[in-house]
Amino acid sequence: MDWIDCEVCGVKIPKEENANKKHLEGKKHLKALEYQNEMQQLAKRSVFVKWPEVDNSITPELVTEIFGQFGPVSRVNHHPETKYAFVEFNEESAAGRALEQKEIEIRQFKATISKRRVNLHSMTWKRPRKKIDVDAILKDLATIDGFNSQITYLIRRIGITEEDTKERQTYVNRIEEELKKYFLTPKVRMFGSSLTPIGTIDSDVDACLVLNDLEPLEQSQQRDKITLLTADVEMFKERKIHGDELARLQPADQVRFVSKIMNDIRKHCNWIDHQRPITDCRCPLVQMVVDKKFVVDLSVDNLLGCAKTDYLNDMLRQDKSGNLRKILLALRFWFETNGLFDLPTDKYKASFNAYMIDLLMINRLQALAMVQPFAHHLDIYKKAANGWRIDFFQQENHALFEVNIDVVILKFFAYIVQFDIEKNVFSLRNGAPMRNDCFDEFNPKLPFKKGALNIQDPLEASHNVAQNITHKALVAFRNACKLSLAMAKKKKDDYRVLLRVWDNQKEAHEQDMTEFEKDAFKVVTIPDVPDAMTTETFASTVNFILEMVMHIRRMDEQAEPPCKKARNQEGQEENIFVDLKEYGVYGKMWVGRRNVRRQLERQNPAIKNDKGFDTEVWVSVQIAAAMPPQLIGRISVSVLKIDTKAKIIFNNIDCNATDLNNAIHFLETTIQNHLNYILAADAALSMHISNDLPQTVQLTIPQEIPSSSNF
Repeated sequence: MDWIDCEVCGVKIPKEENANKKHLEGKKHLKALEYQNEMQQLAKRSVFVKWPEVDNSITPELVTEIFGQFGPVSRVNHHPETKYAFVEFNEESAAGRALEQKEIEIRQFKATISKRRVNLHSMTWKRPRKKIDVDAILKDLATIDGFNSQITYLIRRIGITEEDTKERQTYVNRIEEELKKYFLTPKVRMFGSSLTPIGTIDSDVDACLVLNDLEPLEQSQQRDKITLLTADVEMFKERKIHGDELARLQPADQVRFVSKIMNDIRKHCNWIDHQRPITDCRCPLVQMVVDKKFVVDLSVDNLLGCAKTDYLNDMLRQDKSGNLRKILLALRFWFETNGLFDLPTDKYKASFNAYMIDLLMINRLQALAMVQPFAHHLDIYKKAANGWRIDFFQQENHALFEVNIDVVILKFFAYIVQFDIEKNVFSLRNGAPMRNDCFDEFNPKLPFKKGALNIQDPLEASHNVAQNITHKALVAFRNACKLSLAMAKKKKDDYRVLLRVWDNQKEAHEQDMTEFEKDAFKVVTIPDVPDAMTTETFASTVNFILEMVMHIRRMDEQAEPPCKKARNQEGQEENIFVDLKEYGVYGKMWVGRRNVRRQLERQNPAIKNDKGFDTEVWVSVQIAAAMPPQLIGRISVSVLKIDTKAKIIFNNIDCNATDLNNAIHFLETTIQNHLNYILAADAALSMHISNDLPQTVQLTIPQEIPSSSNF
């Protein structure tokens, strides 16, 4: 598809009929155009000043006094740890006079004066640099033996400390002191992960401006919306704002007004930067960076958010073992290293967040009777905010003392892979997942919006905290779980091998991609394939495993699969590409294999220690005998061999994505486990099933995946 660049917004627009016209008439483009004009006007009445060395004695007040000779100065933007400043004048002519002088003395330095350049696309909002060095942590974890020891070290590296919390609270207090110049009795309260033991050193600072004036203000004395949003901020210093005046505004207008006040504060507080209102989210807020260290999200009267923090804090406090904190932080770091907190918005639309995965894991632990279900307190202790009860009751929890953290995390991954997530609601109030129809039956009047992933907020019962998660994002989560489980089988008792599995897999797909792989559903790379093994032989091996082990059979009558030449980036023919054509999936051969194998072992002790390819084939034969053949999907398969790496390329024609992912994972594991045996055979297509195995065995085949609630 062809694209058109919008220089104003810095985005690409599809080159389709009316697409560009609709974009140019859109609110976001018009707002960006207005912002561009404002910044260009600001640049014309501003100058950039730079001196040779950092000097803490150079203050914005001093710079204002020196540059006052050219004309009235409206603002000086300077941080003490830098050697430059932006000087903004009231008039464009004053900036012109300053530029004509070119140099000026500030303290003992000769400072240069130049034009202020505005690069609109480089002015996109950026977070402060992260303190968590993932590469360094992974390197250190490689030197530590044992899952629990690695988690202990991880928490020491990334877990928030009391000193970190106090530092954040200091900035919250400073914001409160500045707001006292405009509000009668402002109270800024910190909440969120920075205030809990499961916060990290990179956690944002969530703060709430609480409207808690003791005496109500008569409506006749309250200023209206137009006055609050358009009046000069100096008026509010003379007659300070009462909480009732702000409370009458809509949440988005409340944030616009607070942003207006913070913008005035920012003029004389050089420790506040990158301040902007965000009004198009569920809870509008003012976002800013303080002292180039922390992101502060300031909301208005967000008592529900404060109550949710209290709930998590109390739950962690009641866990006397401390294992709940370890589990949640280990899971959070797993999400971080596998890129699930920062999924590309153009493909996945939304990413996971810490609160979401905390609730998901807590609900799983509730179902295993390791954490108590959410419950309100007695009515005499009833509290409410924003129309919801925010009181809760919890008892001391001793159930996690004997828990193995690695077992809990790995079984959680297995649960996510196997469980029918999209047909259930994870409810902390119920203490276990509920099927969608049951949830609706118990909550007929609850406006709960369902999506690919449904997690009910324990306090705000109508809110699905994961409603923006798409099916693609959920598939990415499940794929990362599968890959982590596969890595855990190869190296047990090692937390490090679970990390970065999904990112690595994604990179393997994107590197050295040929024309045959671009639109594939999934590409599996098999490393260390002997150079002597031809592409045709490997294709025959894949075909044999698909048909004999997985009962995925070719749907065409063509005897010889066609071969093509794959081209490299220079267009040269290199590697042989074998198209195995279309296959039909006739059963879930990957379901219940362990139970079938155990029944075979009980009846035939001779095969107890035999984990060979023949036994895998015989297990599939027994499963197929107990299930009527039924076409459940259609796929196409191709094979490409590049040096010692072979790639199996899958395209989904008509198959459930979860079933296809499970089948692909099983095929990959089978090939990696039995490739040497296959090579030792005379030919892949002429392999035989060992005659030592019995011809008939009576088995009970499970029709569904066993419930993972028995972990």
